[in-house]
Amino acid sequence: MKQNSHILTLTQWTVFFVLSIVFFACHKDQPVCSACETCNSLNRKVRSGNIGIQPPPFHKDTLYKSPCFNPVNSNEFIYFKQKEKQLIKRNILSGYESILLKDVYINGEPSWNKNGWIVFAGLDLVVYKIKDNGTGFQVVTNIFENSGPVFSSDGNTILSNVLLGNNIEEVGHKFLTLDGKRIDSIQLNKIDNIMYPVAWRNNNLIAGGITLNASTQYGLGLFNLNTHKFQILHQEDYITAAPRIECVQWHPDGINIYYTTLWNGFYKFNIKTMKNEKIKNTCDSRTYTNFSISPDGTKIIAQRRDAVLIDSGYNILDYDYIVQMDIDGKNEKVIVK
Repeated sequence: MKQNSHILTLTQWTVFFVLSIVFFACHKDQPVCSACETCNSLNRKVRSGNIGIQPPPFHKDTLYKSPCFNPVNSNEFIYFKQKEKQLIKRNILSGYESILLKDVYINGEPSWNKNGWIVFAGLDLVVYKIKDNGTGFQVVTNIFENSGPVFSSDGNTILSNVLLGNNIEEVGHKFLTLDGKRIDSIQLNKIDNIMYPVAWRNNNLIAGGITLNASTQYGLGLFNLNTHKFQILHQEDYITAAPRIECVQWHPDGINIYYTTLWNGFYKFNIKTMKNEKIKNTCDSRTYTNFSISPDGTKIIAQRRDAVLIDSGYNILDYDYIVQMDIDGKNEKVIVK
């Protein structure tokens, strides 16, 4: 009887041990939400409105930002290393990198044309240009308040967001040659119609993020340069803190517009069907900002920002990576970290 009792005890311990491993392993890896593998509520939207009370987020020493595909090579892109202040060109297949520019800061998303020129706005809101082999670095325009420069489809004209007057209601866009000469400008007198950031397609269609009703709403707008017609494509319902649109890009098919929002998802909008589709969920601890679509239209590279609470939850630490995913948002993987 003692022997049988001893065997039963070993069996109980074995079962308990196995179940414990299974329970703790599953519990550790269980996702908090379906949006991503580790997504926690940081109450960032509320915190961001209390800048005077709580400090802004901390950032990891090296931030990888502003990826942009080569318009003639779906396996090559540029990105910005913030701490090192370097503009980097990287081959996706080999992982080989070359430094195009040092001691620089990129504000927003750069633009790359088929003739090998790259334009970007600096922290000083001046537009610069450089060849994709690292030569020809020059100032395009030294007029303050330029941001978000983008090339036309043929690569001959630059569209830049700019203050056209002395107050915010005169914000618009100007058209420049690669040498910085002003060709034309669009002045949008209503603050609700201001489009930023923007993406340019077929030399005549400009898509961009818009703010509505004194910044209580955000949406997606379209401006036709041929007809001078402005159209609101999509707008969100009223919310307490409207998440702004971070980046807008046209798909090479000329029909779909992709855009990211602050903590509210990664979207695709079809201008034919007028359907707005979320391709990636986001949350307080994971979001996507600047991104680029490959010229073959099959993949996306994006700046992903992960965040964690530190100091007993009083501060937020941000980590920025470059990720690659399929055009439908699936099969995401980190390629620069």
